[in-house]
Amino acid sequence: MLELKKRFIDKIINDGDNDEKVPAPPGRVLTPLPFDGKFHLTQAFGENPSMYRRFKLPGHNGLDWGMPEGQEILAVDEGFVMSIEERPQGFGRYVKIQHAWGQSLYAHLSEFKVVLHQPVSQGDVIALSGNTGNSTGPHLHFGMRIKPYSKTDGWYGYTNPQRYLQWPAAGKPKLPTRKDHKDDLEILAFQLQEVLMQGDLWQEQVYALLQRYLPGDIPADADLLATLEKLMESWHNDLETLRGQAIAELFEKGN
Repeated sequence: MLELKKRFIDKIINDGDNDEKVPAPPGRVLTPLPFDGKFHLTQAFGENPSMYRRFKLPGHNGLDWGMPEGQEILAVDEGFVMSIEERPQGFGRYVKIQHAWGQSLYAHLSEFKVVLHQPVSQGDVIALSGNTGNSTGPHLHFGMRIKPYSKTDGWYGYTNPQRYLQWPAAGKPKLPTRKDHKDDLEILAFQLQEVLMQGDLWQEQVYALLQRYLPGDIPADADLLATLEKLMESWHNDLETLRGQAIAELFEKGN
């Protein structure tokens, strides 16, 4: 058993996080969710491209579930803890696990329950959910890299985890409880924060665009949408003027 673990550790250290396109494992990867209980999916894979452009991503490269801080986060499959880090401007506290089929990522955590290079089994508690890093509310960000993958594919090698997770059956409908209502309010608050964050990002981008093409400083209380509309109208008028001049020159040359 120790020899098996040693071989597994050596394999992770040698090729666990390289960019080689290793052959995919036989059969389809299908794992349970990284938590027990029911939580709302607040952001799907590929959503909000404008928000993630700043990270050089075409969209969200994982799945987000809104959940209170302190929820136990579980390893989706057996493997080996290959990374435990904290990035305040990104994933916050996160754990990355190497599996035979690829890697799984668990981010915005509040507390680690594993150590670097620790072997884990499916269902082991590896962390507690949190609200660390670039986050607008308590949630879990979950990502998957499935072999073969390339970190230069635009998504940093991550793929849509929805197709590789075992989603629980809907079962019989139940009457909502007071806790359900509280959870719904927390999720709505999280989604509102996401929308406000997108709005702020849009405002920043429009402001930068206006500063690039308008002389002088833009007043802090300026209506950015109205100012942008005037800028586009002036561009339209300039183009119409140039178009008229070009047509007139053609007629003059013809005569």
